[in-house]
Amino acid sequence: MWPEQFEFLLSLVHPLLEKHSMRAPLSPRLRLSLTLTYLAQGESMRTKHLEFRVGKSTVCKIIPEVCRAIWLVLQPVVLPTLDADGWKRISEQYMLKWQFPNCIGALDGRHMEIEKPPCSGSQYHNYKRFFSMVLLALCDANHKFTWVDIGQFGSISDGGVWRNSELASDLASGDADIPAPTPLPGRDVPFPHVIVADEAFPLNTYLMRPYARRNYCPPDWLDVEDEAGLIHDGRWRTIGPGAFFKELGRTGANRGGSESEGVRNYLKQYFVSPVGEAQAPWQYVTAFQGQIINPRA
Repeated sequence: MWPEQFEFLLSLVHPLLEKHSMRAPLSPRLRLSLTLTYLAQGESMRTKHLEFRVGKSTVCKIIPEVCRAIWLVLQPVVLPTLDADGWKRISEQYMLKWQFPNCIGALDGRHMEIEKPPCSGSQYHNYKRFFSMVLLALCDANHKFTWVDIGQFGSISDGGVWRNSELASDLASGDADIPAPTPLPGRDVPFPHVIVADEAFPLNTYLMRPYARRNYCPPDWLDVEDEAGLIHDGRWRTIGPGAFFKELGRTGANRGGSESEGVRNYLKQYFVSPVGEAQAPWQYVTAFQGQIINPRA
């Protein structure tokens, strides 16, 4: 950090860090310097206690206070709450840079490795077999964060973290100030603005995830109808009486609703239409990545 940047940040947080007491308090400059050094170097608080000659308990109190002050002064500038115009600008950026219409962000999560907190059990232990907290972020077309959720347990999946987040709640209730649906280029049907994510997230009208990459049910297991209208039994009928599923009740859906699937199918049909292919001619090479398929003429 350049000295000018440090002085500018100090001017912002100074009112929040200034202390008034009978004893001479530590200056805001020292508090900010200690915290920034700790954040930049990733060392323990004990080393900062020795380096700055400040009590251990004081260091443990200063760092959270300064981090909170930095967030309060910079969040409105760096991560402001987006309104309809802000979402619209992001959508225009995605169309210009990535040829994806009506997209307002790309969503993904990352596990930030930590030491196991005392008495935490398996709350922070993730499927990758280390302890972590989850950083969930939404990015614009230039890979810049537009929204973040930090600190949920590492044992929770990305989809679970998203479900617990404030943005997901606002989108579901319609309080996120998302622009009204607008037609895709060359179409006249209003289409909602969407976020794109991977398979870890649920499909919704405002959240698009890829199609499943595998088919759990082999085709010959299903009943099929031939061209003459005759129905042929699938293999599932030959495995015996239907007692295998007698005690199996409904455990909940693992797929999006018909409206969500309709939105995704409409988007798929758009990208393989002449307008979509002309808009993003590189999509087939990127999607198939050298797989042996029947190429388009």
